[in-house]
Amino acid sequence: MRGRREIGRKVRRKKGRKWMAAALALSVLVISGGAQCRVSAAPSSENAALTPKSVMAAEGAVSASDSVAAAVGIPVSAAGIPMQAVVSVHVRTGPGVQWPSIGVLTQGQVVSVLASDPSGWQVVDYGGGSGYVNGAYLTAVPTAVGETQAGGEAALPQAGQIIPGAAMVFIGDSRFVQMEEAVGENPYVWIAESGKGLDWFEEKGVQRADAVIGTGTRVLINLGVNDVRNIDRYIEFFNQKAAEWTLRGAVVYYASVNPVWTNPYVTKEQVEAFNQKLQAGLAPYVIWIDSYSWLQAAGMRIVDGLHYDEATYRNLYALYLMTCMNSSMIQE
Repeated sequence: MRGRREIGRKVRRKKGRKWMAAALALSVLVISGGAQCRVSAAPSSENAALTPKSVMAAEGAVSASDSVAAAVGIPVSAAGIPMQAVVSVHVRTGPGVQWPSIGVLTQGQVVSVLASDPSGWQVVDYGGGSGYVNGAYLTAVPTAVGETQAGGEAALPQAGQIIPGAAMVFIGDSRFVQMEEAVGENPYVWIAESGKGLDWFEEKGVQRADAVIGTGTRVLINLGVNDVRNIDRYIEFFNQKAAEWTLRGAVVYYASVNPVWTNPYVTKEQVEAFNQKLQAGLAPYVIWIDSYSWLQAAGMRIVDGLHYDEATYRNLYALYLMTCMNSSMIQE
């Protein structure tokens, strides 16, 4: 039996280059179709060109990410407490991108929130005065850190600190278990168990993820098909974890729950409703990958109502790698 497995692995390695090349070509073809598929390599943000090393003025009206601020931003109760910038973000003279920038909070910088605007923008203490920051880019600071660093210094981890981590981490359920088997030997970390969802990840999976996520790690999450009813908890939990991982220097992606066929567990309508609410509720520094639409356009084979054949898993794997490895950290 062991000998057969070894032979199987060798055969998969020989075929690997061929299917990867074909899948990448298909990905480029479908993505270039524009309206045919929406693989979001990067979500809209106030200033997608802003990187940790450069700040460029935002242009145009309020972007899609600003409309999310009210949903994922800081509640009114945050007034008077220290908050931390998850990514580099503009400080403006008013609550919107149309207002001039008066400076930038660097990733990890801590500021005191003075008041909250109904739009989700926060009034913060800045430069001896005050300014507005999109609340979707702020996260709570541990009490001990906030007490010592509310003056504006960067909270832990320190800016520029290198935290060792894996190159890429796949977080998912049985679909990722089967995908790992389909692609064969690879250098990435897979944290996935069949039939599991958010409860499992909160109790067990998150400790494994925290141990391997560091500076430069690409984190790809694809959970939800087993417990679509937990959508509100998914949004709250992964927004919090994405903030933590982003502050470590990781880049976080969430891939849509992919299509299902007739099965006794979840319907197509439930999956689509889950994806719609999840995409709208995730923080703007979480990059959304619409693999659901991609599969519908590219073609797929579902073998039991929930899972796919090896060719479909390999195509998805190529899509995920291409998207995650070729996109930059999202900054406002």
